[in-house]
Amino acid sequence: MRTQAQSSKEYFKNMSILYRMLLITQFVFFTAAYFLTEKTEQMDATFHLFLKFLIPSLVLASIFGSNIYFKKQLSKLKQDNSLKDKLTDYITALVVKYALLEVPAIIAIVAYFISADWLFLGLAGTMIIIFLLHKPSQSKTISELSLNPEEKRKVLDPKAMVSEIKIR
Repeated sequence: MRTQAQSSKEYFKNMSILYRMLLITQFVFFTAAYFLTEKTEQMDATFHLFLKFLIPSLVLASIFGSNIYFKKQLSKLKQDNSLKDKLTDYITALVVKYALLEVPAIIAIVAYFISADWLFLGLAGTMIIIFLLHKPSQSKTISELSLNPEEKRKVLDPKAMVSEIKIR
């Protein structure tokens, strides 16, 4: 596989597109669940109780787990020598963090489809709000990676080549 240099403008544009697509997926699925779910027949009480334990536990674990994972990755990234390595690994860490936040929201929406229990839709909404709070930006990237003045200058210059992407 070959690589292609990516400017700061392209890097943050791609990061923004990725974030928006993940957010739109959650929002569309949430909206569809809200409008399409009808009060179903009474489901198995044991399974419903299991879901009432599982979904909130999953939500809490994902909130804390994504933060712990991301902070651990950030500490490793700060040790990287080149800006390209930092930014390449940073976006990888962000994708994993976003997945850890998105999956419980999707599972909670599926649980709402199955049970029509508002608790699950509320938990999914909470996860979407939390996801909104993790919107990427240049300033956030600079801050989280503790970039030096030279690296910061490159990141703020839209034409500077700051990262590489693999091309097939």
